Amino acid sequence: MFFNKMELNNRTRSVAKKLIFFLAVVFFLISLVYALRAFPTSLNELRLKPMLVVAFFGVPVMLLLNSTEYWLSAVFHGKRPSLRDSVEITIISRAANMLPLPGGTIARVAALKSLGVNVKDGVSINLLLAFMWLGLSLVYSAVWMWSIIDSRYILYFFGLGFFILVPATVYLFQRSRDFKFVFLFIGTKTLSLIVDSTKILFCFYALGVSASFAQSSSLSVSGVLGSAVSIVPAGLGVREATASLLATMVGLS
Repeated sequence: MFFNKMELNNRTRSVAKKLIFFLAVVFFLISLVYALRAFPTSLNELRLKPMLVVAFFGVPVMLLLNSTEYWLSAVFHGKRPSLRDSVEITIISRAANMLPLPGGTIARVAALKSLGVNVKDGVSINLLLAFMWLGLSLVYSAVWMWSIIDSRYILYFFGLGFFILVPATVYLFQRSRDFKFVFLFIGTKTLSLIVDSTKILFCFYALGVSASFAQSSSLSVSGVLGSAVSIVPAGLGVREATASLLATMVGLS
């Protein structure tokens, strides 16, 4: 009876995963059709090569980096999920972020729980890594803004970024007692910010907008703020509003 229940549970999880992936594909196709019909200018004006770079390089690399982040959060608790499982959880987390609640965090905490990590520890590591990501993104954006403009707001970015990043990093080291782990996480998130900035830059190119890497990097914090706001699906509108404000500061239309 016990083994029959286990087999049934595994089968149910497998069906649920397939259903989630199927619904994600359907949602993507519907959204794509809507986006193409609502596009404000002629699609013939879009540049194809930058779009292909974003789709076939930027998206897979970001998926791999986000999967590495989940893997590190599991390693922090002495667990080692496979790369396949890490990628699956990352995809499910992204889909869950479309809900008007912290769906991505809930999905990752649930995945950690399935590995034997209790809910409290799962929530704690996700919050800690999120704070480090926010602090790092503020410092990263400030560095690039500093190379473009002279504004007191840059000091605010630096100050707030270090105020968040330093205590979070110290706490992470105290918990892990491993410089290598802290370095791997900071390195992974820094690479994520660089790749995200590159994706934004190529999106500008696809739209025929002249921009520099420094300008696109200055907008990277908008993605973090959008992800942090769970009151609306995927932070919809928050990312765009923040990006538009930052864009005017760094000389973008």
